Amino acid sequence: MNLYHQTSAEKARDILRDGFTDDVGHFLSDHFVAGVWFSDQPPDLDKSADGKTLLRISLDVSENDLSKYESVEGDKPYREWLIPADFINSRRRSLEVVEK
Repeated sequence: MNLYHQTSAEKARDILRDGFTDDVGHFLSDHFVAGVWFSDQPPDLDKSADGKTLLRISLDVSENDLSKYESVEGDKPYREWLIPADFINSRRRSLEVVEK
């Protein structure tokens, strides 16, 4: 399964070298959570403040494996997941920069 992660160029270099690390915070919710945000489609990099570097990761997982991490919110035309970094790093088949 392929997912996308948007970040800064500096953080992308760190991720490519060391793997993903969890972000922690409330992320528009009342609960304190940790993980890494991914989507099933590339975001519009011009409309986001998250950075202009897009990573594509290929994972050795099924959609069912990710179901408990999915964040369902409104009528977005894409799907999002907040996935623990350890889960992602241990199931990564490939990781590449697809857009800067």
